[in-house]
Amino acid sequence: MQTRLTTFDICKGIGILLVVFGHVLRGLDNAAIDVPYFDYLDPIVYSFHMPLFFVISGYFMAKSVAKRSASTLITSKLHTLMYPYLIWMLIQGFIEFAMSNYTNGNVELWRVFVVWLPRAHFWFLYVLMLFSVVYIVAANAHPRNPIILFFVAILLYCFPVEFESQIYYLYLYIKDNLVFFLFGALFPALITKTTHFHSRSAILLSLVVVTLLQTTRLYWIHSESWFMPFVHYSTAVSSIVLVLQVAGFLSHTKQTFWTQLGELSMPIYLAHIVFASGLRIVLIKLGIDQPWLHIVVGTVVGIAGPIILYKLSNSLRFNSLFNSPFLKTAS
Repeated sequence: MQTRLTTFDICKGIGILLVVFGHVLRGLDNAAIDVPYFDYLDPIVYSFHMPLFFVISGYFMAKSVAKRSASTLITSKLHTLMYPYLIWMLIQGFIEFAMSNYTNGNVELWRVFVVWLPRAHFWFLYVLMLFSVVYIVAANAHPRNPIILFFVAILLYCFPVEFESQIYYLYLYIKDNLVFFLFGALFPALITKTTHFHSRSAILLSLVVVTLLQTTRLYWIHSESWFMPFVHYSTAVSSIVLVLQVAGFLSHTKQTFWTQLGELSMPIYLAHIVFASGLRIVLIKLGIDQPWLHIVVGTVVGIAGPIILYKLSNSLRFNSLFNSPFLKTAS
């Protein structure tokens, strides 16, 4: 049990590093700083790092549904997902408004309070909450409902619909990720077995497959051919399999870096933009525009900053900055 939990913490550790790295890259690109190999690095990172988190979330959601009542689970998700979503949507929104003359964005004050429509990277918590509620209600209504949802998710993924609306971007997040969340929920045994295939030869084989699929995807990335959803999905799944295998391998070593990173993935996810963007602004003001320096230091600060803030808030007993103060009483 402990090895299994460690494995998924490592997965989240790898995933959150990719999240910070990816946002640093895009921040530099938006700031008109030429990033070497950006056209290769960006689509590779974004091909699977968020699907990885949805697979893991679905994996644990299925196990939670089997043990806890629907009302208890939904209440728990409100505290663990919606509370930090609301708090940090407001915190980052006010910071972006105050620093709008120095950042890539231009956030108006009224937009800060539009919390019912997610901004920036907070879409993940919003969409994950939607997925969780739908799955909990569906699974409690009938055991076969999640399977039906999975086929609906496949149709959404393979046959996207275009329409004019301010929530179109939200639809894209849902159709791109629901299939991964449900995959994790419906096939937990397969995911667990994958983490056990962590021999060096198995990892090497997966690396070869991922390289071939990522290369194919990059070559056809602007194609609108009918087979592209299959290419996107197989690339994401193969990359997630590789991460699961690497995590399974690392879980049997004595190092704890990736495990600790995974355990702190939520505070890192919530606050990394504030630190990484702040650093980028300072470096640019100092006339420092070397992209690799920005990438390395920005990623380190984007990870270390939130961890320091999290530990500091806990030491000052200001836990509500990251955790719902009502969670213990609610559960």
